[in-house]
Amino acid sequence: MEKDLGECAILEEFLRRRPPCHQTCTRKKFPSYYKAGIGKGCWVAHTALCMLEATMIKDDILPILERKAVKWRTLFLTLLLHDSGKLSKEYVLSKTPKIPHNEISAQIAHDALKKLQGKNYLDDNEVKVISRVCFLHMEYYEWKNLLKGGYATISQTTTPGATIELSDDVKIPLENLKLVLEEAGLLNEVIHAIIFEIPSLKKLKLMPSNYTIDKYTSKEICLKAMTLQWFVLLLDNRASSARTGIDAYWAKSFKKVRGSIVKPYSNPETIIEFSDNLLKMLRGRLTPLPKTY
Repeated sequence: MEKDLGECAILEEFLRRRPPCHQTCTRKKFPSYYKAGIGKGCWVAHTALCMLEATMIKDDILPILERKAVKWRTLFLTLLLHDSGKLSKEYVLSKTPKIPHNEISAQIAHDALKKLQGKNYLDDNEVKVISRVCFLHMEYYEWKNLLKGGYATISQTTTPGATIELSDDVKIPLENLKLVLEEAGLLNEVIHAIIFEIPSLKKLKLMPSNYTIDKYTSKEICLKAMTLQWFVLLLDNRASSARTGIDAYWAKSFKKVRGSIVKPYSNPETIIEFSDNLLKMLRGRLTPLPKTY
């Protein structure tokens, strides 16, 4: 199997059957990332994997979320929406998008959830927390740019006020995601409503990100967003580890390390192999670990 199909392959292992979206596959039009200007991976598979990864550690992290008064649903909906900006024309049609997808994701989350808020699905604070975490889930790149010597800030968007359009055929990957989540037993009324609502947005006006960040600075919202941000980064990284191939998937790397015993007198090849596996494993973040591993 091609390396850039790793996400789909791991999803198949989770489902224990071929994903139900294989006949209407949209990975070429809606990739999960770009490498050298070429779309790779699958947005549907990556989004589903993030949510499935969350279920693997639910028992461990639920008490943490509850102590911070964060609903499990809030984490789940954030994972559902964190990469929704990749459904925009800006991302799909441009090999080098000028507007970061996390900024678009935050706007999609804000606008879609606001509509559902009016239908009594969500409260106002939950909408604000989810939008904030969608925006901040790529904060790593802002810091990376700053360390490179360039000026980067998370208080302004690249082009506040810009009009963003969703891809014309955005309903297809969303329908595929719905099929996968239904197969995995993760589809519920709220998720179904969000998937149904996103295509109706059509055009979005990108708010200055200080609206997303600064206006929502109550202590309660900040604490919830900080808690969620860590777990979203954790789960996003774990799901992303499959992008370079099945063997690079964090859980498989962990099993290799767990099964390795390196003695002081081991030959250099054994030590190097162990070190390589350890590094791959660490990229997936080790805490908390699913009990099945």
